[in-house]
Amino acid sequence: MGASFEALLLDHLFGEISRLDPNRKWLARPGRVISDFAQYAHLGVLEEQIKANVVLRTEFGREYAIKPDIAIGVEVAAAQPLLHAVVSVKWSMRSDRVQNVRPEGALLLRHRRGRAPHFVVVTAEPLPSRIAAIAMTTGEVDAVYHVMFDEMAEAVRQVGTREQKERWFELVTQGRVRDYAALPVTLTST
Repeated sequence: MGASFEALLLDHLFGEISRLDPNRKWLARPGRVISDFAQYAHLGVLEEQIKANVVLRTEFGREYAIKPDIAIGVEVAAAQPLLHAVVSVKWSMRSDRVQNVRPEGALLLRHRRGRAPHFVVVTAEPLPSRIAAIAMTTGEVDAVYHVMFDEMAEAVRQVGTREQKERWFELVTQGRVRDYAALPVTLTST
């Protein structure tokens, strides 16, 4: 389910951002390493040094080698493209998936040279508590975008426990969870 969800999101996002902002030359690809982009090109140099040196390989490993679910870039004349956004796609949010997202966001911030890209999560997760595990962070993630936002809000309203209702209300009013329909506009407005 996850691969199909990712492919659909990639096609939809690319189509929408290209339509909303046709003046930029957008790139949207799955699984592209961040060192392909200007802000992270230095990581490609680091990768070569680490590959060639067993001491560096042992010491540093590959914790900096981020390969996002969806990388959205913007072509720049006579230069490497800029990484505009990273989209982490999670059909659901098991605890092991939650633990992968935060470090990815932190590494994107820590290793950049220049403007930080947007870092968002897109999900269809039905439990507010699981969404909160990612959405209530200290800045690693810009926001979580829910593909069935209205349906989720209605389900929580109708059958959610008091705790789920409170959690959902907090996430939405604080802008930590947003409707996926707003994501293309957010990405093209900056």
